[in-house]
Amino acid sequence: MAVRIRGWHLTDVGRVRELNEDSGYADPRGRFFICSDGMGGHAAGDVASQMAVWEIGSRLDVWPSEFDAFAATHSHTDQREALSVIEIAMRMANAIIHERGQAEVEKRGMGCTADVVVIAGDHALCGHVGDSRVYLIRGGDIQQLTVDHSQAPPTAPGEPPAKGRLTSALGPRAACRVDTFAVPLQPDDRILMCTDGLADYFPDARELASVLRARGDEVGPAALIELAKERGGADNITVLMLRVEPPLIDLPLPLPVPVPTLAWQLAPEPVATAVAAAPALAPILEAVPEVAAARAVAALSTPVTTKAATPTPEPVHEPEPAEDIEFVSPDGRKRMAVLTGSPLFQGIPPAAIAQLLAGLAEVVLPRQQAAPLTLDGEDVAWLILDGARNGHVVHPDALLGRKPVKVQPFSPFSNVAALPLTQARFDAYCDAHPEHAARLVINVEHLIESEHSRLRPAPKK
Repeated sequence: MAVRIRGWHLTDVGRVRELNEDSGYADPRGRFFICSDGMGGHAAGDVASQMAVWEIGSRLDVWPSEFDAFAATHSHTDQREALSVIEIAMRMANAIIHERGQAEVEKRGMGCTADVVVIAGDHALCGHVGDSRVYLIRGGDIQQLTVDHSQAPPTAPGEPPAKGRLTSALGPRAACRVDTFAVPLQPDDRILMCTDGLADYFPDARELASVLRARGDEVGPAALIELAKERGGADNITVLMLRVEPPLIDLPLPLPVPVPTLAWQLAPEPVATAVAAAPALAPILEAVPEVAAARAVAALSTPVTTKAATPTPEPVHEPEPAEDIEFVSPDGRKRMAVLTGSPLFQGIPPAAIAQLLAGLAEVVLPRQQAAPLTLDGEDVAWLILDGARNGHVVHPDALLGRKPVKVQPFSPFSNVAALPLTQARFDAYCDAHPEHAARLVINVEHLIESEHSRLRPAPKK
């Protein structure tokens, strides 16, 4: 069952900063909401947050069918697929922001946080990167739904905790951590999204709820911003609030909007900015000049139908999966079936797999030997090529720069052949091939989650 949503979006530069590096977007039809905070003190944080809103919003604005499928069924499978749409949109934004940061020296290292809320039926589907926050207010209670991606430095006893350093953000690196989750909605629920310019001044979240309750929805968000400014206003402040309008009623499915609603939110020259952010857009904009910039960005992941008179570029054919693929290995060749069947490479074309692994030297290690955590000083994951666990990845955490939960042996029973894949090689490939980066990182995240679940001790009875 669909719900009616009313939304508010306010932003303020604060009392200290000269530039507002925050960006936000509230879909006029109440379908999705985005909050982003440019990384203060970093190059072009405002550009990064604008790009995040643009890139993510453009992909959500086309309203992928997965959202309606989940709204209709509420099944776990459809929920996973719908959340995957949000995750891929955020990872694609990360790849494009990172690409531009690498291409333009003055923007190198730029990044931002991002929170996304999509309303699918009577659920909120959420995506989170960084330390901006999403709260659920229900009745008189408030609950923080997101976990800050930050690590606070140690402080002396009795001192207040220091501001944490971001451990994940869109843009600074080729890969980032993305949290996704779904929240069932009830009549009169409120979802509050905000940057740390607000949250830092409300260490007790219950005060947020009490201010909104006392001042009302029309005035409450602005009152929160004014309180944050009175308490220092050291950072930019952005607030988005959604209210579930009672009663729950059925609404027609979203219809296509002829004029994109994102264009006003963007830079003065959106087409030029789009091409600078993602050179892959240039041929799309040349072939389809009538496509507005916000829709053009979505063309990175959504096919665009061109006019009949427009010459159709020659299709690029991926090679068919071969039975064998060459590596530097004792026997010279290894079967491609092992690689294409690996969970690390789900959704990745064989040619891309070959390019990522080209030239790697196969290593044969004795049974029960612990998988090394580093190789020549670099963090390394191991792709098993034979035995009962062929295609399995040992220490996938290394590919995203994390430490494994537990050092694992290759095999307790027999010698094992494996390919070492370092974080540096993985990052370099993702930087060079953003079209595959999002899917590869998602696959790694799933591998890590599966590995941690397998190694987690069973609860005591």
